[in-house]
Amino acid sequence: MAEIGYAVNPEQDAAGHKGAFSVVEPGWKKVVIVGSEMKTTKDGAGKYLELKYELQDGTSRTLTDRLNILNKSEVAQRIGRGALGKIALACGVKGQLTDSNILHGRPFEVLVSVKEEPSKNNPAETFRSNEIGDYREARVLRNPTESTSPAAW
Repeated sequence: MAEIGYAVNPEQDAAGHKGAFSVVEPGWKKVVIVGSEMKTTKDGAGKYLELKYELQDGTSRTLTDRLNILNKSEVAQRIGRGALGKIALACGVKGQLTDSNILHGRPFEVLVSVKEEPSKNNPAETFRSNEIGDYREARVLRNPTESTSPAAW
């Protein structure tokens, strides 16, 4: 049980609330893994690794990625395991990986895109979410005074 600290008035407090979620703009983003957990798939037949990334842009915003590690779909499993391999290499980890904790705190980059879908509650509204499409080593500028554009890497 948690003491809330004030008397909640659900009707008043919820009026006009639309949430504060905003998507991360697309592009390559420097991140570190700050959380990882193996979870069971909805059908109970597989497992996926849920990774929580923290953006290293001073905002402390996070992104979530889910990698199929054990799945009845060989394609989904191959994609998930391939992504985990790319993440490990981007983090400088080679050889066998048996514990995701070794990846925590190591900077690398993810390619973020924005996915748009109609809202399930109101098809007239569009729901935007982020997806992770690729992984690479964190880029280092040749000179601190150079631009942060990809051409400077």
